[in-house]
Amino acid sequence: MVYYDPDGLRASDYEHPSDRAALAALKSIPVVDKLLAAYLDFNIKSSMYIQTKGDGFRVTGETYPRLYRLYETALRRLNMQKEPKLLLELSYEYNAYATGAGEPYIVLNSSSVRDATDGELLYLMGHELGHINSGHVLYHGLARILSNELTGIFRGFAPLISAGLMYSLYDWDRKSELTADRAGAIAAGGVENAIKYRIRTMGQGTCSRYVNFSLENVLSQYEDFDTSKDSVIGKLIYTVQTLPQSHPWSITRIKALTDWSETEQYQTVVHPARDA
Repeated sequence: MVYYDPDGLRASDYEHPSDRAALAALKSIPVVDKLLAAYLDFNIKSSMYIQTKGDGFRVTGETYPRLYRLYETALRRLNMQKEPKLLLELSYEYNAYATGAGEPYIVLNSSSVRDATDGELLYLMGHELGHINSGHVLYHGLARILSNELTGIFRGFAPLISAGLMYSLYDWDRKSELTADRAGAIAAGGVENAIKYRIRTMGQGTCSRYVNFSLENVLSQYEDFDTSKDSVIGKLIYTVQTLPQSHPWSITRIKALTDWSETEQYQTVVHPARDA
């Protein structure tokens, strides 16, 4: 099925400026193109790539009609040029990921599909489509490989890999999630379901009957968190703790989505009835 409209939404219409700036800086590092070439070769031989394709459950209109209809909505709302394959993987963790060199595909963890609402699933699938649409997948894969002490295929590049390169990769990696969160919100028709899913990953999924996980409470928690970074020691601790992380903390992602929802750009690109 064709979802693409050449005059429709583009990734550049919603990408986070910090993501664009950090990725441009990363691409300007001379060694990165060599590492990407090595990663492409590694990915083709990767046991994870082969295992996911062989062990994951392929989602289609016939195998999982409800989930696939949601996927079609996400593809349409994000104006995707191609339809990446969608797979389901057994896992007790709330998560999903986009991977694959040359031909990216999306994997949803079974716990997310089991527990999330339709709106939250639209956000989750849109988030991963956002990574694909903005060209993040190759660089994400590179970051994951380099973070594992460099497998044998990268040993020849080890002298070229500095702390500065790793810092640049991780810094961009976290910022790329802000763009993907925006794509997820567009797919879900607004930030509400995006925020609900992010709150779910903070623990709501396991104890929703007993705790009031309201946005107001979470934003209040953010204010306390943000204030704690004001001191020199607080900033140092925050930097050290987030430096090796591939994703921003959930509370900062919720605040970023909330702030974005108050902008003119948000009103322009997010339309609840886009697919009507």
